[in-house]
Amino acid sequence: MKVVNSIELYEKQENISIALGTFDGVHLAHSAVIKEAVNSEFTPAVFSFAQLPSGVINGEQVPSITTKETKQKLFEELGVKIFFCPSF
Repeated sequence: MKVVNSIELYEKQENISIALGTFDGVHLAHSAVIKEAVNSEFTPAVFSFAQLPSGVINGEQVPSITTKETKQKLFEELGVKIFFCPSF
């Protein structure tokens, strides 16, 4: 799976289907959204910020349920080919 940490560095090479969300803890509903992208005719991708947006907006350190590395592993197991994970 390709991990993209900066949108500016991404060079589009194919059409993609993106599941967009925080995905802090990849539960059943998250998996269902991701599977929609995986089951599409396009390259499946997930877009999730590296930090929780609410913490950045409120200026506080919000602990994440799932680390970036764990998310990456779970997304890959679900069939995701591109993981967009830029800073918020």
